[in-house]
Amino acid sequence: AGHVYDQSSPAFAEKRHQYATTSFDSQMMPQIIAYPTTVEDVRCAILYASDTSPEGYAARRSLAWPSGEPLKVMARSGGHQYCGVSCDNDALILSMDHFSNPSKKLGEPKEGKHLCVARGTRPDIPGDKTYDRDGSWSAGPPGTTVAVVGVGNRLKDIATFFHDKGVTIPHGECPTVGIGGHAQTGGYGHLQRCFGLCLDY
Repeated sequence: AGHVYDQSSPAFAEKRHQYATTSFDSQMMPQIIAYPTTVEDVRCAILYASDTSPEGYAARRSLAWPSGEPLKVMARSGGHQYCGVSCDNDALILSMDHFSNPSKKLGEPKEGKHLCVARGTRPDIPGDKTYDRDGSWSAGPPGTTVAVVGVGNRLKDIATFFHDKGVTIPHGECPTVGIGGHAQTGGYGHLQRCFGLCLDY
């Protein structure tokens, strides 16, 4: 299981900081920030935050949250969103940093790496193939090359990984943006007039 920080944790201020904190500080004070490492961690966090039973209220009750009311759950892939929409007051933030598998770590897969599909053809690979986490290629949708990319990956890691594999997708230019939020909000970039948005892939 990943680390969990609440408002009493010494590292809480550091963990809640993200790109928009300086502009929207008063709107970005979550109750809990969790760093899940598996899909099961994510499931447990959501159940904890949303449980409306008496036991659920009791489990959430603390000095900082005396009501024990259910918490809004929000995912944060990179924390780079200009308006800070990956954070909110009194929320449970799931920081998806561990859900990343850049090329240099591809030989060490972790559970739950899902998100982007790179569309294109690879003449050097027989048939239509999917790049798997173990570094192999397997069958993908007709006419496509598919790469599985974790939501916590930064654009710089994805661009490097795709470059090494001879494929790409359109995306923004800031290297530290997380692909999860970037793709979810469209994925605008300089290539969109020719190739569309990141989300299209």
